[in-house]
Amino acid sequence: MEDLQTATISLSPDYVTGHLSKLREEFDKFKILIDNEYNDLVSSNKYIFDTYNFDSIGESHILVSSLSEKDSRLLDEIKKKFSFENFFLLKNEKIYNRQQVYYSVIKDEPRLYQAIKTFIYLDSMLVLLSEMDKSDFVHGSFIIASILDDIRYKLILLFEDVLNHKIPLTGAIGLEELVESAITIYYSYILGRPQTTISHSQLITFTNKVRDFITDYLNKFDPSLKQIKPYKEGDVPNDNLLFIHKLKKNLPPENIDYVIGIRFGGIELPYIVKHFIYPKAKVRLVKISNYSDKTSISEFKINKLELKHKNVLILDDGITTGRTIQFLIDNLKDNCNNIYFACLYYSGKKRIKHMQMDGHGGVNIEQLKKCCVLKETNYTASINKTSYTNKKGKFDKTKAKVEAKADLGQTLFDLEIPIENESKKDEYSKKVFIACSLSYITESYDYLMSIRNKYNTNVDYVIVDDWIVNRIERVDSKHIYKEIPGRNFLYEGIIDIDKSDIVVLFCPGPSVYISSLFLVSAMKEKKIVIYYRKNDDINDFKSYTNIKLIPIKQFKNSFTYE
Repeated sequence: MEDLQTATISLSPDYVTGHLSKLREEFDKFKILIDNEYNDLVSSNKYIFDTYNFDSIGESHILVSSLSEKDSRLLDEIKKKFSFENFFLLKNEKIYNRQQVYYSVIKDEPRLYQAIKTFIYLDSMLVLLSEMDKSDFVHGSFIIASILDDIRYKLILLFEDVLNHKIPLTGAIGLEELVESAITIYYSYILGRPQTTISHSQLITFTNKVRDFITDYLNKFDPSLKQIKPYKEGDVPNDNLLFIHKLKKNLPPENIDYVIGIRFGGIELPYIVKHFIYPKAKVRLVKISNYSDKTSISEFKINKLELKHKNVLILDDGITTGRTIQFLIDNLKDNCNNIYFACLYYSGKKRIKHMQMDGHGGVNIEQLKKCCVLKETNYTASINKTSYTNKKGKFDKTKAKVEAKADLGQTLFDLEIPIENESKKDEYSKKVFIACSLSYITESYDYLMSIRNKYNTNVDYVIVDDWIVNRIERVDSKHIYKEIPGRNFLYEGIIDIDKSDIVVLFCPGPSVYISSLFLVSAMKEKKIVIYYRKNDDINDFKSYTNIKLIPIKQFKNSFTYE
């Protein structure tokens, strides 16, 4: 495979002979799987592929007024398989989309093998980034955030190698500086500051720098090393940002000179705290493997004289027995001016240990471009597919009555909640911003409009950026958000939060967009209202005090708020 050849440049013979064959076998298998599925679709449905005139990235821009039931089923199948993303991974011999498998339990595979895959992943990302122009970069925030997220995580894994003395690294590139940059760039980006944080060219430069470091890493790796423990616990970006919000509300009375992080207790935390709260503070890391007595400490490398008369903030991912913090306080209390402590989780917080992000896979970019994907605006559900049966397969009278009320030629898509006129507002009206993930707009338009009308018809509220009315259009009986070229959807939301008194979040679900807006709203101490469905996980939102959680129920085609 051509994409693997670059991985052999400047690498040791041990790397090539010991791991390339295994790597080639895995990615060849992946390539064959993609090729076979694609070729099967093309050969059996050639007229559809020819008709829709797919471009180089697998998207069709031809609007289809109506489709047969067979065509609709095919396009639904394609949509479910590829979910509009150009990145895939192989798991249990099946192709999965990143949105379907975001985290998975790590298997203790050799670190060198992980590093090789990281190297190839970075090569793939550089190809992708080089093909983007500036507008792609600003508009495709999900892709950029994903790239930054993977780089952040993989660098942390390598950082743990160095801190554990698994690999001695000396070179022009400082790993700790690289790790700190990866962490802070990622968190700044997902908080909606891409214009001021990192540009397209800067990201390419940064990724190249990481790639150079990986090359050095592979050349110096000791092949006798087998496995080490993966980075664990506290590697949940949303939790880390929520921690920053909590810390800002309860800051120590003095300025902090040193931020001490406890490995493996959320190695990111000290860098995030330094970046967002104490930019002048110095970061130090300690590792305590056993704290039952003072003789079994594996590492404690802080110079106590360095901390003399200084204010110190100790960070950990959580408290279980309290012995970690007690040990550190006993060792530092005679030197420091003041010692403060903050943790991410309380002892009862349920955590999943040993988690690693799967990433994008790192396959050949040209193969990814061949995958066929139709945007939702390019096809419509067939009217003939309307079903009058409920989930149990029995005749549903409610659906029949709704259809009977419709005028001739009117479909179920036309029976929507109308826009209700705005009530008279005054300067005392509270400003409300309503947010929803783009992927839910089509299926949940009536819910959104009901919530919008609820606030808009009340004199006590005024809608900020009424995008539900102004930027949703109807295409082939579906409601679609009309994107504005060159604008970042997340960045717009953060700007609207600044203007609002109340932030309404609809269907939190597994949405990076909604989670990010929640954290920004919490940091800015806005009142938050969350409308959630039965299956939405809302546990992470309950810790915020100024919040109202409202379940949404649909009953007999009407919407009620409890």
